[in-house]
Amino acid sequence: MPKSLRKYCLWNVFTQALNRSTTACMVQNTLTSQKSQVSRKKLFIGIIAIAVIVFASASAYYFQYRPTPTQTTTTYNTKAALIPHPDTLVHHYPYDPQYLDPATGYEAAGQYMLMNVYETLIWYKNPSASDLQPLLADKMPTISADALTYTFTLRKGIKFHDGTPFNATAVKYSFDRLILVNDPAGPAYLYDAINGARKYMHSNMTKTDVGEYLAARGVEVVDDYTVRYNLAKPYSPMLYMFAFFSSGIVSPTAVENHGGVVPGKHNVWMDRNMVGTGPYQFVEWTPKQKLVLKAFEGYWKTPAKIKNVIIQIVPEYMSRQLAFNTGEADIIAVPATNAFDFIQRDPWITSRKVVLRTDLQMQPPGTGLTVYAGLPTIQVNYIGMSSRFPPLDNKDFRYGLSYAFDYQTFINDASSGFAEPGKGMLPKGFFGYNDKIFSFSYDPAKAKEYFLKAKAAGAYQDNVKVTLYHDAADETFRRAALLLHDSVEKLNVGVTIDVQPMNYPTLIARMRANQAPMFASRWVADFADPHANALVFADYPDGTIARRTKLNVLGLNDTVIKASQTVDPAERQRLYSEIGNRTNQEAQYIWISQATSLIVMRDWVHMTIDPTLNVPTQANPLFYAATIFYLYDISKGY
Repeated sequence: MPKSLRKYCLWNVFTQALNRSTTACMVQNTLTSQKSQVSRKKLFIGIIAIAVIVFASASAYYFQYRPTPTQTTTTYNTKAALIPHPDTLVHHYPYDPQYLDPATGYEAAGQYMLMNVYETLIWYKNPSASDLQPLLADKMPTISADALTYTFTLRKGIKFHDGTPFNATAVKYSFDRLILVNDPAGPAYLYDAINGARKYMHSNMTKTDVGEYLAARGVEVVDDYTVRYNLAKPYSPMLYMFAFFSSGIVSPTAVENHGGVVPGKHNVWMDRNMVGTGPYQFVEWTPKQKLVLKAFEGYWKTPAKIKNVIIQIVPEYMSRQLAFNTGEADIIAVPATNAFDFIQRDPWITSRKVVLRTDLQMQPPGTGLTVYAGLPTIQVNYIGMSSRFPPLDNKDFRYGLSYAFDYQTFINDASSGFAEPGKGMLPKGFFGYNDKIFSFSYDPAKAKEYFLKAKAAGAYQDNVKVTLYHDAADETFRRAALLLHDSVEKLNVGVTIDVQPMNYPTLIARMRANQAPMFASRWVADFADPHANALVFADYPDGTIARRTKLNVLGLNDTVIKASQTVDPAERQRLYSEIGNRTNQEAQYIWISQATSLIVMRDWVHMTIDPTLNVPTQANPLFYAATIFYLYDISKGY
């Protein structure tokens, strides 16, 4: 690695600033009878501090956990024979994927499958969101002094699930295919630094355009087990692109046997099927019902401990809870609004301590649950406002909505305290975060002032309705939408927020088609660099959410690109503060909160513990904010 890419560390401990919500609590409870509940409880409490690591040129910034655990231990007398389906992990999850193809899948449910079936050249090192290690590559890449060339040597002897050999040709095929498919609502735009990619992405994708892209030699096969990437420009987050889900290497044989690559088009078979090199292989997907994976016995490392995985699609929380209590489900997604179904309210609200409820009835008898809570995440929750739809095209009207939202009530009540105030597109803990940038607070008087100013300018007339969509399966966002509705109603300014629940796949499709005036949603950064969110929220038309809101600030996209190519940390900080200020001043996002974690599982489910940080490897903030798991690190038993 060239001298310019050596690590420089800037430690920044946020324990006090996060107002105690960085406390990470893992509580285990085994229940045999009401009398024995207390004596059969395990409690592990780790205090989490966030460290920001700055790579001076590669610009890798990340959370690192530094726990100081305390514990009391007892002996489990429960027999493993009580565990239902001991060779199968059942996760009741609320969301159905849109696509299972690395070239088109760009939402959490699909990425859950991608990270377990496909593999990337490099991958995250346990719970770190930025420490990387080789995976399909046999070592970290050699990077040229000008940071324009990345050369990987690959592991030998690896095969895809269909028996196709893994080699440099498969790697080039996968990356070229990602770029050539160029799904406008997908992840390809993240890779536009590769030679020829940006020009192709803005072309008509004709045969000539394809030829020009390939002739640019952005991805080269050096030999059977060496591949080289040539960039058109220095790109600070590039290492993280190689670890991102969409960099998963696909079997060329599988693709070619099922339609091949058509520039600008989805491969329908690949959208519904998967052939990778990962620890799990795809079995079936029944949309809106379940996804099934099985351990790949020919996996190049030791085969996964859990032989079968069933991701059951269960949008209704009460159904998930019932399945969890009876032992049918091993892990469930629990919205923050329902945290007190499992933990006691007062200890959490008053001092952020996780104490399990003493009236829980887990089946089979003698078994219990584990709760992880309060780990800081990089999930930002927001309400997007599209200027395509009047009166949202009026800035004063958007200011009225931004001042009308009751942020603290949302955190305390709708989120049950599992959140922090949101200041902008960058979550607290990221390099580039600045809590001094312009932001909104709850101020009904100002909200009314801006609404009436917009009405006086002819932006709207009385009785106007503005539609706000939210995921029907997420109670937290339902409450956020209703909170805004009620706040605006109280102002009596002739505006009604029409709250519309919608199932998740339909909501995503509507957002991608730019047909949502307002939408309550979440975003978990694709990688631990500020560019991950600046590109998405501020770069129009390339940014996914900027395109959905039509946020188009003169020159802002140039600033986003400049920040991604800047080496000096102080200058990058200045640029990201500028991006945050200019974006917030447009008021096309209501930054409702930054989430903290809540994971609930049965006590027979175990996660690999990172030996250095003494926290589960699943505590990577890029994953658990969406309650998705790298299944290879999970086992079952006592």
